[in-house]
Amino acid sequence: DFLDAPNFMFSEHEEILMYERLSTDIIKRIRDEYGYNQINYGYLTGSIANETPARLADIDKVISFLVSEGELVLEGGSGGTKRNMKPSPADFVSINKQQRIIFPMPNKIGF
Repeated sequence: DFLDAPNFMFSEHEEILMYERLSTDIIKRIRDEYGYNQINYGYLTGSIANETPARLADIDKVISFLVSEGELVLEGGSGGTKRNMKPSPADFVSINKQQRIIFPMPNKIGF
């Protein structure tokens, strides 16, 4: 009975570590198993659901973050890029093929 299931509580630090690890694991899984090919989001979440203590809401949050950071591309089920970052089971995700250019930030001295 799901009502009797324990509700795990994480401290803020543990939650941050979980999100960082989940982000790394998701990117690695997609890159290793699918390369730059699209994968159905519902299939992806189903394939990792039993391998992580993360809830679906946590996975959604991490995918949304990775899309906002340009690491992943999220497309709707009809193939167009989504305007919002919240994934749904009919969507597709893939590694962003465009390399991000990171410019060094100048310090306060101007270097």
